[in-house]
Amino acid sequence: MSAKADILRAIWECRPASPPLPRIPGPQKAGADIQSRFCESLILAGAEWVPEAAIGDWSAYLRKHYPDCQNLVTALPELTGQGLQFLPATTDARSLRNVDVAIIKGDWGVAENGAIWVPQEQLPARVLPFITQHLILLLPTDKIVETMHDAYHNIRPEATPFGLFIAGPSKTADIEQSLVKGAQGARSALVVLRT
Repeated sequence: MSAKADILRAIWECRPASPPLPRIPGPQKAGADIQSRFCESLILAGAEWVPEAAIGDWSAYLRKHYPDCQNLVTALPELTGQGLQFLPATTDARSLRNVDVAIIKGDWGVAENGAIWVPQEQLPARVLPFITQHLILLLPTDKIVETMHDAYHNIRPEATPFGLFIAGPSKTADIEQSLVKGAQGARSALVVLRT
């Protein structure tokens, strides 16, 4: 037996016992105030929220809240023709370089941190949530869960080739230790809650 084998065997025999793995809780029952907790988390993440009923006419809402924006796009066919250009699933990512406002749908919201799961099926191009100046996410209120564990229980990440959690606008505090929004992506994020 070689010295190397002796050393490796001695290390293996002296290894400490592995600690037990943490217990991952099963799905949590949604509390009565889950939507309000989700909205509080959105605000902490730097996002805003509004119920869809408060929007009324999308075209008027967008003109009022994004008056300087010219290139407004959506991945939702039902919003086409309301001042928004529809982006089909075959959209070339290079055509999105001047997007001011993008509206996409989220599949699941997480109350504990305000994150929203967006699978590839909701994105005409993977770059859209990062390249737009302002991001609007539509989320059904019955798709809000308590924890990230609950979200992963529902999303089945193996079922989609790409997906991401979005929690508010892009932000960093690496630049001179001051918070900067929009450094690597959208400058603002608005969540529209659908009932």
